[in-house]
Amino acid sequence: MANYQSYNEMKKNFINGVSIFNMLEGAYPGVVTAKVNLEAGTVWRPEVYGKEEKIQIFFTTDGKGYFGTPSKAYNFDGNYVFVPDFDRESVFVQAATDVELLHFIFELSDWDKKEIEECIMTLPRFHKMEDSLQYEESFKGKGMKSYLILEHEFLGRASLGAVIANGPNVNDKHSHPDLVQWYYALPGSKFTYSVDGEGTYEVEGGDFTFTGVKKVHRSETPVGAKIDYIWFEMIVPEER
Repeated sequence: MANYQSYNEMKKNFINGVSIFNMLEGAYPGVVTAKVNLEAGTVWRPEVYGKEEKIQIFFTTDGKGYFGTPSKAYNFDGNYVFVPDFDRESVFVQAATDVELLHFIFELSDWDKKEIEECIMTLPRFHKMEDSLQYEESFKGKGMKSYLILEHEFLGRASLGAVIANGPNVNDKHSHPDLVQWYYALPGSKFTYSVDGEGTYEVEGGDFTFTGVKKVHRSETPVGAKIDYIWFEMIVPEER
């Protein structure tokens, strides 16, 4: 299974102003990781799912518009996260300009259902990336900002975050004993991403990677470049 996909491979195919490309399709069972492009003026109505079916997460990477429900509009201009309240309300996205967003969907396992029955974040959830909790890790370089956008275990197996830094900087060797993880490089990024035993890739804005459970990985960016990316990760319950 490939663990890297270049932006140049993500072909746009617009139908009624909407292009959906499934990135690294099949990288992990029951998870869809898609890039969605909307032409200015487009209204997109994604499918909604029940509390026993799937959770979906939207993250805006470019453009202006708003997420709409029958009760409220959530305006975005930059990097924002939106998690709908399952199928309790319909959802649409109105693109004021050309818009790019990430769309993560995962099927609810029995483990997820048990977790969210006991505790789940209040939905819908909407906020700006920069308003998220910031945290630090020992293997990250000086000046590297880390954001926890959606907190661990308040949304089943999933969490979402970001790393933002100018070069030279490094996200040094580390691994996750019970997580799989995806990176989406934000516009203007340029960094080297390595996974022990699998390869080294020159990642640029719009590229996408997948890191398997327990895989040792590392990212580094040179002087004059940026290491800005969104990470999406899933707990692997059987490794706990």
